[in-house]
Amino acid sequence: MNTRFLILPCMLALLLVAPAFAQAPYASEALSTNEQSPSTAIGVSGAWTLTVYEADGTLVERREFHNDLVPSGADVLVSLATAGRSAGYWTVEVTGNPSPCLLNGGNASCLMFPATIPESGSNEFSNLVVSSLDQDADGADDTIALNGSLTAAQAGNIAFVITRLATCASSVSPDNCVGNQFSSFTERGLANPLSVDVGQVVQVEVLIGFGAATAATARTAPANRASFN
Repeated sequence: MNTRFLILPCMLALLLVAPAFAQAPYASEALSTNEQSPSTAIGVSGAWTLTVYEADGTLVERREFHNDLVPSGADVLVSLATAGRSAGYWTVEVTGNPSPCLLNGGNASCLMFPATIPESGSNEFSNLVVSSLDQDADGADDTIALNGSLTAAQAGNIAFVITRLATCASSVSPDNCVGNQFSSFTERGLANPLSVDVGQVVQVEVLIGFGAATAATARTAPANRASFN
């Protein structure tokens, strides 16, 4: 089971051509505000929320940060859009030094995946819920929401986070794709790792947004206490 685990802007060119646009005698020759605005660029981003609770549900700490699509994630998007691969299940991975999770007595990444994927190690948590959201309220879902949790087996920290997507040959339907290829989709290293004590519960939320508004920020405020079943 443990085998499952963005082009530099041409600023100089823009600076050279900007005066020409500014002196254009006709409005039709100038770029519109929307064409110049960086906010209209198509992109993908990930908004993470890590919330730490004591075993009794008392809130300990909440951490929010963003990350971006990595090259292998772009490859996945292209392969899916061109029917080169079939999509399987999502995995959320967090780890540190030491990691909060153990496998056979040693440090191991904490892995969260859907309930349809059985746990085969003490570092695995089959509780990941995958859903979609309409972040820009235009009537169409534009964000993938991943929500899962882990219980720390030892005192450690979370210093690196990853989302991965399993894919299969295009001839395999998504329902039957348990994954023979796993690609990192988004990644982030934390300059200030999140400390976790043994027995504490870490709730993980990842919002992966697509489109012009790539900052997926609609998160749910944490409760001062949480109930774990």
